[in-house]
Amino acid sequence: MTDKKKTVRLTVVFIIITYVISGAGYFLWFGKTKAEAAAFIPVLAPSVAGLCVYRKNIRADFLKINIKGIFTGIWLIILCYILAVSMFLISGKHLMKPQIKAPDVVVLFVQWIFAGFCEEFGWRGVLLPLLKKIFTLERACLINGIVWALWHLPLILTANMSKGHSITGGFVLFTITTICLSYIFGLLSESKTGKSIWIYVTIHALYNIAGVILMSMITVTEYKFLDESGYFLVSSLILVTAVLYFVTLKCRRNHD
Repeated sequence: MTDKKKTVRLTVVFIIITYVISGAGYFLWFGKTKAEAAAFIPVLAPSVAGLCVYRKNIRADFLKINIKGIFTGIWLIILCYILAVSMFLISGKHLMKPQIKAPDVVVLFVQWIFAGFCEEFGWRGVLLPLLKKIFTLERACLINGIVWALWHLPLILTANMSKGHSITGGFVLFTITTICLSYIFGLLSESKTGKSIWIYVTIHALYNIAGVILMSMITVTEYKFLDESGYFLVSSLILVTAVLYFVTLKCRRNHD
């Protein structure tokens, strides 16, 4: 078996295992049993699938920590939210005092670091490197983002992640979000500061934590502007991704 065929096989196996395990978890979570504990099953699915197909030549680098890369990721997310909130305020809307307390933020931090690691070990630690062996970076990031979005589809169909949007509109906007984030992860993975899975975990966790805090500062009817499928947040994410892409593209060309 050629290296490319082997890589394709591992990629397909990873996606199938992730979706099967996640499907079982979603079924238990949203089915007749309504087992809330089953919510952890989809979260664990990418890491379990990653362990099933993991090979030494696929570097997850989860033991390596790059402080500069982590701060780069933090500033990218901060910039994204600053732009989104600025659009929100310029449109004539207002933010309320956060309705979430400090202890709750600590709990969120622990939860999302755990969830972020479980997801990122699979999505960016294993799947993205596999896709980069088969496709160009751009195409690998696009596929990675679409697969990631489809994995969230049960949540959107149950309206858990489509508040303020139609299901179709919410899914399209959310897919744009996952594609943009996948491009950010992919572009960082090509840089010296991006060779650590903890950068992706940090970005993932911070993006979600900031989102929860921000949702506590607006009314439910305004979620459609700033939630994960929010018009302003998606717009800012597109802008940040585009700028990062062209900056890194120039650097890559100079390096070549």
